Amino acid sequence: MSFALDPNTNLQETKKPKYATNPNNYLKNEEGEEEEEEEDVPEDLADLEPEEQQKRIKIRAAYKMALGTLLVLIFSDPMVDLLSELGAASVGILHLVDLLSSNKALR
Repeated sequence: MSFALDPNTNLQETKKPKYATNPNNYLKNEEGEEEEEEEDVPEDLADLEPEEQQKRIKIRAAYKMALGTLLVLIFSDPMVDLLSELGAASVGILHLVDLLSSNKALR
């Protein structure tokens, strides 16, 4: 018997949603007080003035973005060439397989 046809199953039940209806409830701890947000500052910058922290964080971010861009520029063109050659080689292999299978069919 299927679940839907079972007479003991109440299909009209409504379940409570699994999410909170008020998003502010996420910020409250068990006692109802709001928790303060902790700042994520690298340990080597924690003892500096806020202006100096922001300056060094921005320099670090620019450095990491430039390094990532450089890596993409270095590796993307050879990778595209490699994938193009693999595609061209696989077309030749597929053509060879088609020829061999058609020769077997003729025998």
